[in-house]
Amino acid sequence: MDTVYAAKCDGYEYEKVEKAVYKIFDGAGVAEKLSLKGKKVLLKVNLLLARKPEAAATTHPFVAASAAKYLISHGAAVTIADSPGGPYTPGALKRVYDACGMTAAAEMSGASLNFDVSQHSVKAELDGKTRAFELIAPVSECDVVISCAKAKTHSLTYFTGAAKNLFGTVAGLSKAAYHANYPQTADFAAAIVDLVRTVKPAFSIIDGVYGMEGNGPSGGTPKKAGFILGSENPFAADEEAMKLCGLDPDLAPIGRRARELGLLTDTSLAGDEIPVTRFQPALKGKRMWRALGVIPKKVSDRIGERLRPYPEISDRCVGCATCVNACPGKALTLTEGKAVLNKKKCIKCYCCHELCPVKAVDMR
Repeated sequence: MDTVYAAKCDGYEYEKVEKAVYKIFDGAGVAEKLSLKGKKVLLKVNLLLARKPEAAATTHPFVAASAAKYLISHGAAVTIADSPGGPYTPGALKRVYDACGMTAAAEMSGASLNFDVSQHSVKAELDGKTRAFELIAPVSECDVVISCAKAKTHSLTYFTGAAKNLFGTVAGLSKAAYHANYPQTADFAAAIVDLVRTVKPAFSIIDGVYGMEGNGPSGGTPKKAGFILGSENPFAADEEAMKLCGLDPDLAPIGRRARELGLLTDTSLAGDEIPVTRFQPALKGKRMWRALGVIPKKVSDRIGERLRPYPEISDRCVGCATCVNACPGKALTLTEGKAVLNKKKCIKCYCCHELCPVKAVDMR
């Protein structure tokens, strides 16, 4: 049974956040189990795009700062890193770090920010096959990886937390290739599980003080859930986070794949008692998610893509071309200053929806 540690946190005052994060780390015995003294730790935060912390699209900087401060106090050297959507360059990273509050988080805690944009091919033997991932440099250069995620609904994977957060270890625009190679939801979820097995996070925490409901992971609405969770098993952390958000873990394809492989069995919640706060699933389509969760896999694989809606470019589009540049299927073009979708080429990966800086992409 995997234990998930919970701490109440009803707001982003730094003292409250630090108390909650320390409570989780101490409860799980992180310092002792990981022997942190002299270790290089990668604190992998969720920095999907350059958006202010109050938008609830990214890991809150106080959660990252508290985690980094704890690890450093036990002798670790901490690097905060992510590969956000879009170009992976030092300039782009600085813009995202500044907007999301990670520059301040590093200054507060004594952690470093990663500006090395090189990538390493990392291989793992999984289920008798060799899987290779092009990962950001800090993954190969650290001794310990800690996932520092945000609790959000997700248009493609139902929920994003500790496990899906590690997709940001894939370098830059290489992430688009994974969407193109695995357009079916089940196959993409399997790739994420294999990525988690390759990166092997030693511990995961989830920022659910305020999460995101509705059209997540970037176009939804912030919602207070009042918790921070932590676990050695990222899939277990995600399962308990979904329960606290009133979501059904059986509908999450990443968790379902983890269960198939025996990476997730029973979970238990320790620490503070947290009341359930019901989140609206992405796409306002709970019936769709429920259908995919209960019908046979062979059937769901065939009809799942038909059930999922297409992105639709609204009149809010400002013609910035972020979606055009990020689209794995080359289904978007810029015409007369507006993005235009070719549905025949669309693979429904929702990268356009995730990365639009003005929330101009709806689901229909």
